[in-house]
Amino acid sequence: MLDMLDSQDSPPPISTLNVYKSNAERQALSDALARYGSNMSVAARMLGISRPTFYRLLHKHRLR
Repeated sequence: MLDMLDSQDSPPPISTLNVYKSNAERQALSDALARYGSNMSVAARMLGISRPTFYRLLHKHRLR
């Protein structure tokens, strides 16, 4: 009986942990840019990462 359920009755598939991490990283970068966009050094410092790492992550997520 359980195998006869519609696909609408099943919960949506979950993403992998890497997808969740990537989304969180992208969101943190976006938030830092929105708040400190004119000062990349401060944005990186507030995230607890170096400026070169900040720029690498911006490139990785295609945010700048």
